[in-house]
Amino acid sequence: VGSGSGTKGLMSTSSENEILLKTNYLDVVRTFKNLLPLVKKEMGSSLIFIGSIAQEINVKAPISYSYAKRALNNFAMAQALELAPEKISVNLINPGHILTKGGTWEKKMEHNKIEFEEFISKNIPVGRIGQVQEVADLVFAYSNQEFSNYLTGVRINLDGGTSISF
Repeated sequence: VGSGSGTKGLMSTSSENEILLKTNYLDVVRTFKNLLPLVKKEMGSSLIFIGSIAQEINVKAPISYSYAKRALNNFAMAQALELAPEKISVNLINPGHILTKGGTWEKKMEHNKIEFEEFISKNIPVGRIGQVQEVADLVFAYSNQEFSNYLTGVRINLDGGTSISF
């Protein structure tokens, strides 16, 4: 899935930028290429990439994270076109702020709960942070064999309305 941790703005180092690009784009593409022969053996397969709303709006994530996720979006859409004739659907989920164990948001919540809650009330229209299970449920729904062969090239922002509030 990736990592959005790092220095923001122009203060990021070249090595930080390279790590975020590798983690959030290059490693995903490499994994995809390694698994593609297995996927192609199964007609009606469904591939789901996990991007981020940071690729589309300024959520104050490190810029190298944002451009790596934008590259992943473009890659996923190219694969959707490429694999459609083989009945392989390719879709993308762009989560917003998701609470993960040991992740950035858990650390922010533990560090300053009042600041954390203020951020949520100002930036997430539904008034809460997303849960990992919500991402998993959407992945499961996208991969449902009943409609996954026709559902391809779809990008959905799972972000509690954040991307439409900017």
